[in-house]
Parts: sequence; C-alpha cells; structure tokens
Amino acid sequence: MQFKDIQIHEQLLSMWQKSLQNKRLPHTILLSGNTGYGSLFLALKLASMILCKEDPHCKEQTGKFIHPDLHFIFPSVTSKYGASVSSENYMEHWHEFLRRNPFGSYRDWLKFIESGDKEGLIRVKDAENLSKKIYRYPILARNKVVLIWLADKMNTVTANKLLKVLEEPPQDTHFILTTENEKLLLPTVLSRCVIYRVPPVAKEEMLKNILTFNPEIPRHKAMEWATAAEGNLNKALQYLREEDPNAEFKKYFVEWVRTAWTALKRPKAINELTDWTERITSESKIFQQSFLLFSLEVFREAYLINKGIWTNGFTDFSRENFMLNRFAPYIHDRNIEKLQKLLSETAYQLSRNTHPKITFLNLSIKITRLLHQK
Repeated sequence: MQFKDIQIHEQLLSMWQKSLQNKRLPHTILLSGNTGYGSLFLALKLASMILCKEDPHCKEQTGKFIHPDLHFIFPSVTSKYGASVSSENYMEHWHEFLRRNPFGSYRDWLKFIESGDKEGLIRVKDAENLSKKIYRYPILARNKVVLIWLADKMNTVTANKLLKVLEEPPQDTHFILTTENEKLLLPTVLSRCVIYRVPPVAKEEMLKNILTFNPEIPRHKAMEWATAAEGNLNKALQYLREEDPNAEFKKYFVEWVRTAWTALKRPKAINELTDWTERITSESKIFQQSFLLFSLEVFREAYLINKGIWTNGFTDFSRENFMLNRFAPYIHDRNIEKLQKLLSETAYQLSRNTHPKITFLNLSIKITRLLHQK
C-alpha cells in the first residue's frame, strides 16, 4: 500500500485544503496526538498540499519525502556521530523509515536506527542548521515547509533557538510541528502555534485501510484488528505483519504479577523478582518506560472487567496462558488509584535518570503489597 492510498482524517485534510486556497492557513501549526493516530502522516500530507499547491506533479517527490523545499527535524542520537549530531546525519534513514511506515512511533524510530540505550533528542545543531538554510529562496516550490517531528524532544536551549525563527519566520515558510505531549513544550513555543489535536483513527477508517492493505483478510478478522488497535494505525500495521506489538511486554507483565502475587507467602519469590528486575533493566530505557505505560493500561482494563464494564478492546493474553478476567478481582477501588500513581511516578523517575534496578525492585515490592490489598 502506497502512502497516497492511505485515507484517514479526511475532514481535517479538507479543512486545511480550503484554508490554503483562501490563504488563511496558519504559518505555524502544532499537531498534538499519538503518532499512531496519524499526526506525522497528517503533517506529511499538509506539507504536500502546501508545496504542491501550484505544481501537482511535485507530489511524486513529496510522496517519497525528498522534495528540496521540505525540511525535516527529528530526534537523533549521539552513538554514531558524536556531540555535533543532528537530523541531517540520519536523513537517509529517516526517508526509509517514512517509506516503511509513516505511523511509526518514537520507539520504532530508535529501534530502526539501532540506538541501543541512547535517547533521541532534537539538538541545538538542528536549530543552528535550520537558521542557516531557512532564509534561502525555495528551490522548486513557492513555499518552504519545515516539519519538526516530536517537538517535545527539544531541550530548552534548542527550543529557545528555534523560537527566534518562529517569532520572525521567513516569507512563504510554514512550520509544522508534531508532539505526543504538548505539556513538555515551552509555553513560548506553544504560543506561536495554532494547535490541532489529532484524535484516534475512527474504527470505520481503520477497517477500510486494513482491507486496502490486504484485501484477502476476512472482514471479521480485519474488524477484530481494527478494534484491538484502538485508533492506532501503527498497531494495526503490526497486526497485519502478524506481529503482536505488545508481545514482549505481555511476557514481562505476566511473569511480574505472578511472581509478585506469590512473594508474600514464598520467600524465594523475592529472588525471582530480583532476577526479573535484572532482565527488564537490561532493556533500553524507552522499552522500560513503554512497559510501564502498557502495564498501566492492563491494570485499567482489569479494573473495568472487575466493575462489569465490558468493551472489545481488552488485551489478549491467551498465548501467555493468562486470563485477565481471573486477574481482575485483584484490581479494585481500593488499589487502582495507588497502582496508577505508582506506575506513573516510576515512569517519571526513569526519565529523571534514577537507578533503574533499584527503581524497578522498589516498584515490584510495592506491587506485591497492592495486589494483596483487600
């Protein structure tokens, strides 16, 4: 399936098209929402609209993400290129990443470039490079577009340097930023943007795209995937490739809660929790943080089952021989808020570079107590 064949959020795209025709499209736009909901895809589509307004033939270049007047800034890592690294060092990787999946997540990107345990950041060098080239005349189009993916990955120094460009943007230049967490952006940057919040992909649109990707899939199976993906087209694409996007998380989660449950009555379980901690902390930091978010969702689902609120989106643990409905009675009104707060605080602590082994072991001991709370 080609990039041009994907159809989601048509109303939003149509609104931008009219604004562009009426010369009312904002020059700095922030798309806020999960990448899997289509924020990056929409940014690419909007960039193509702007650049190809007077030259429809340029869509071939924008469809391959190689238009000379389309400039990208995105998180990069220092592992291969040292302290002076910027997006430009990874541009070939970036084009290939977009061609494979314009709904790919931050974790997918770090895995694609083999970052190891390095965090991806938008660096000062990116802002400096942009300042040098943004004031040049366009090469093919009448306009220039700067697309900044995951703008919340900028540090304060980078954001302040970029702010100077946003405050006095060059003529005929559009900035399109995306973020999964707008609260992490500087208020001064947010104040320069017109914000559009990207909703989950509608189930009908999800179903339509799945069947377009692979028309041979039975409709009932496509509907099952569309439901399980919960508005995230990136997850749906993983199901299409016969991959469970949460397979690794599920294995860790089941071993974790089973061991934690027995820890109060079986002293050796503490040693097993320690072994589990050793293994999960050998994973990358982004994996550890994603696991905590996954666990938050599972506890929420278990609580909903316990309250008798049934939806079709519950996580399938059949391969792990773990039944969520049997686990659900242990997640109730007296511990759900404590569990949510504990996991959220742990994710925050990891982002602040706390010692991961101590952090996860403390978390596991507290989980043990909460699961036994009457």
